[in-house]
Amino acid sequence: MRRYLCGPLALCGMILSSCHAPSPEVAAPPKPVAAPTAETVPKAKSTPRKAKLQSPADFMAEFKAALRSGDPAAVARLARFPLENALVGVEGFEDVESRKGFLKHFDDIFQENARQKLLDSSLNGETRDEGGWTIFYGHSAGGEGDWSVSYHFARVQGGAIRLVSIDFSG
Repeated sequence: MRRYLCGPLALCGMILSSCHAPSPEVAAPPKPVAAPTAETVPKAKSTPRKAKLQSPADFMAEFKAALRSGDPAAVARLARFPLENALVGVEGFEDVESRKGFLKHFDDIFQENARQKLLDSSLNGETRDEGGWTIFYGHSAGGEGDWSVSYHFARVQGGAIRLVSIDFSG
């Protein structure tokens, strides 16, 4: 009878000893958990934002500062190229629609009296038209000596306002 009791007791002992957790000296240390990084954290879905529209007053303040500084490159940064104009094909002004030509002819495009007119103007209801704002400067004697220049400003992609065309007549 002894033989029969030893077998099951031995078997229970083996089962119980295998169920116990190993001693701390034998257990493997836990692996460190890395801090979340940009690569491991899922990206949240971003909702497209509406472009912030530049106010006419903010644009004119920036444009006037650039014009007042007399820096053609600063004014050119506030223009959209190719610049629409009525001088294409006029001898000496063939390249005025490009940034390079704009810089080359800056003093002709913004003569002193025209600069002063632009510095004294604002983009408001009086200068507003269908596509943006237009500021006129010219001389009208009602005859052959009449001339004018108009500077047209409009919103471009992204909501910014830029100088988009210059028209000369006379």
